[in-house]
This record gives sequence, structure tokens and C-alpha cells, in this order.
Amino acid sequence: CWCWRWCWCWGWCWRWRWRWRWRLVVVEERVEQLAGMRVEEMRETFGVAHLKTIELQALDEILLNRGVVIRVSGDTLVSGNMLERLAETGPVFCLVAQLDAVLSRLHLAMGTRFQDPAERDLELGKLKTAWSARGKEGVIEIDATYLTHSQTVERILTQWRDLTLRRV
Repeated sequence: CWCWRWCWCWGWCWRWRWRWRWRLVVVEERVEQLAGMRVEEMRETFGVAHLKTIELQALDEILLNRGVVIRVSGDTLVSGNMLERLAETGPVFCLVAQLDAVLSRLHLAMGTRFQDPAERDLELGKLKTAWSARGKEGVIEIDATYLTHSQTVERILTQWRDLTLRRV
């Protein structure tokens, strides 16, 4: 059985799930369900160590599933041994974008808060953490900067097929 992981884009995941009729599991949503609060609230209230414990608990539960699309953010992917554990069960794909596109989207999402150096530094720190997944062993990067959702799915399918054929 094969499982799917990724760490950047959101909309194509639903198309993938629909096309293959696989169940979608979002790690961050499962963490929020287990904790009974949002991830940011949990981080602020109980600290990062508690959040990582809940993430590992959610991961233990999620890895029991087969034939699912697992969505995980970049910062969650690089925390603890999350990447290694996910890689044990199948390929880990990371959708990435070029820096100018990411910063442009960040600027639009933050609006006027982007002008506040403290707010901007906080968001750039989160981005830097998420980007640390790039270049790690076992991570297959796909640049989705200028791809539509359909093109992204096709690119991933092609990569996945190539990996499957090499194993056979």
C-alpha cells in the first residue's frame, strides 16, 4: 500500500483524493481534534513540547491508515522524527514555490500587518522553518509555482509512477 504526504499547497489535495477515491487526512486537523483547540492556541498556551507530543500521537494514529492522502505542513514535517516516520511508509512529496511567489502571497495574506517588522519577522520565521524540509534526504520536491491544480496532480502522478516502476 502507498501513502501520500506533502507540505505546501492545499487545493489540489482534494482533486487527488477525488480522482483516486482515497481518504484525505490532514495532520494539523487531527492534532486540533485530539487537543480540543487550535494549533496556535496550543503552542501559546502549553508550549512547543506539548504540541509535538500531540503531533506524534496523531501521527501514530494516522500511519495505521493505508491508501490515504496525508497532508502535513512544512513545519510539522521537519519537527522531531516526523519526516523519517512518514518516509518509512512511502514517498514524501513536498510542493514548493519560488521565493518571490511565496513572499508575494505572504504579503497579500498579511495585508497591513506586513509593514510591522515584528509581525513580518514572525511569519518569515515560520516560513524559514517550513522551508527547512527542502533538500532533506527522502523528500521529493516539485516546484508548483506556476502550475495549476491539475498540472500539479499530473506532475505528482508522473513522479509517483516513475518511483513505482523503479521499484519493480
